[in-house]
Amino acid sequence: GGVIFHPSCLTCDSCQAQLPDAFHKDPNGRRLCPKCIPSLRSPCTRCGRNIDGDFRQVKSGFYHPDCFRCDICKVLLKTSFHEYNGQNLCDGCVPKGGRGKKPGKSFSPRGRVTGRQNHSPGVSFSPDIPDDAASGDARRIWGLIDSESKGEVSKLQFLEAIRDKPQVSEFVSPVLDGSDVFTDEDAFDIALESFDRIADGKCRLRLKDFATYFGAAAMKYRRKTAVLVGHRTRKRVFIIGPGFGQQMNPRQGRSVEQAGFQVHWYHGVPNPEFQGFPVKKFLPLLKAEIDGVQPDVLLCGSKGALYATALWQAGLWSGPTVMLNAHPSCVRLPPNMTVVICHGANDEVYQRSRAELEQLMQTG
Repeated sequence: GGVIFHPSCLTCDSCQAQLPDAFHKDPNGRRLCPKCIPSLRSPCTRCGRNIDGDFRQVKSGFYHPDCFRCDICKVLLKTSFHEYNGQNLCDGCVPKGGRGKKPGKSFSPRGRVTGRQNHSPGVSFSPDIPDDAASGDARRIWGLIDSESKGEVSKLQFLEAIRDKPQVSEFVSPVLDGSDVFTDEDAFDIALESFDRIADGKCRLRLKDFATYFGAAAMKYRRKTAVLVGHRTRKRVFIIGPGFGQQMNPRQGRSVEQAGFQVHWYHGVPNPEFQGFPVKKFLPLLKAEIDGVQPDVLLCGSKGALYATALWQAGLWSGPTVMLNAHPSCVRLPPNMTVVICHGANDEVYQRSRAELEQLMQTG
């Protein structure tokens, strides 16, 4: 259970300011406001500069998000990594015999990278356990959640169990770092979504709902789905930053990261803001970055899709491409390529009718 405070009594243990709804708790148990967190962080282990914003934390130290890279190929480590012989490695660089049972995970822009273990990387449901043991495991975990044996729990009790008991967090949602559930918005949202899904929309969660959700039949179905989700940790997604809206629409990029893919953001080319932009001038930079990352999928949006079209036309990229809102320069799709276009009405710059899009899709 949690500790109860008057709102005015819940203060930062460093500066004594009243804490907001979400706060940070350090390894020593001190409650800290957002302003006091940076002063406690170490310099970046890779570049040596102070960390003032988002960070990644692993056993080897603290890193800026852009500095946390594979020690061999230098690809950005966004969603998972392997600790091997003191190195942080991506899936492609770790030796076969060096893979842990589950790679470390990075859950959000503010989330820590953890190294908790399980049987399969990237599984976003419950652990893979035999059908005949599912009910027993569900009851055991339920006993940890319903510590007062009342037969039902509130959302707050559910969240506190996830935060305080790693076994509960690992069982309910292995991609969730339960210790961050009250300090990280993304972790909080994931935990709430888990509650709503298991409780089937009810305001209180009962043993019957929990046992039904994690029963043998449901577990068998989710294990099949988990195999597909696990494959995502081995897929590298290259996002062309300009036009994708990382700052204006952060949920768009975050949804790709939270899906379990290895995501590489590239902002080394300018935003093509004006007509007649010399896109060919910047293709060598883009191609060099793509060659270094070796992505499985290229992802772009709006103005940034101009770069994808230019890469196709120059023969510099022939892999799968996902384009959010087709750029006007995209008048013909390349043959023998996998291209997915998601075009909606929210793009105020490039408007295309359904008839135009259907005609475009027939050109590939």
